[in-house]
Amino acid sequence: MQIPTNAKTVIADAVEAKLATLDTAKAAFNTAMELYSAGNDKSLEADEYADNGARALFQMQTGGLITKEETSATLGQVFGFKVSKTGKASKTPEGQGEVIRKRVVRAVQTFDYLNGGDCPTFLEGADVDEVSRVFSEFCEGYNSIFTTYDKLGKLKERETVPTALNPKSMEKVLAEIAKDGFATAIAANAELLPIYQAMAKLLPGLVTTEQVANAA
Repeated sequence: MQIPTNAKTVIADAVEAKLATLDTAKAAFNTAMELYSAGNDKSLEADEYADNGARALFQMQTGGLITKEETSATLGQVFGFKVSKTGKASKTPEGQGEVIRKRVVRAVQTFDYLNGGDCPTFLEGADVDEVSRVFSEFCEGYNSIFTTYDKLGKLKERETVPTALNPKSMEKVLAEIAKDGFATAIAANAELLPIYQAMAKLLPGLVTTEQVANAA
């Protein structure tokens, strides 16, 4: 099947735009790296350039133009890659590159969540309206990707549901209890045994048959 000439032009233009945006992001990161190296008095200016580059990667990734692997590769090309214990270069950016990568990852995860995706672990228990407000400030340019990362983290700290009241956490506990050999393992654990014994005494009074029936 032959690709129409106009389609080839569209594809070529899209590739050219993608490469141009990646080059712009790299240029911003290169400037940021130079400023980070200059010392603390240049850190705020460096963050501004890093934020510009990070926003470009975020927009491209959420727009489906690049993958998270390409985001890592772009940062690694500027900041270098971590080296494994065997001396081989990994695919994970080094230093400030990894700091930026983590913030892009969380920005993309938050974007996906607010657009109907699953709630990422770092936002479990956080009020969705607060998440939306903080993220809107980022998208509208009021806060950098660094400030947004910190603010989203504080939302979870403030809104986290206690483990005993968190359905997902308790489902994991129940799954562990149901495994073969669990009773034997608990009986041999001097620290956990009294805790589970106390739970066994408390639960019948806390969760009655009538309560279960009314909740169903």
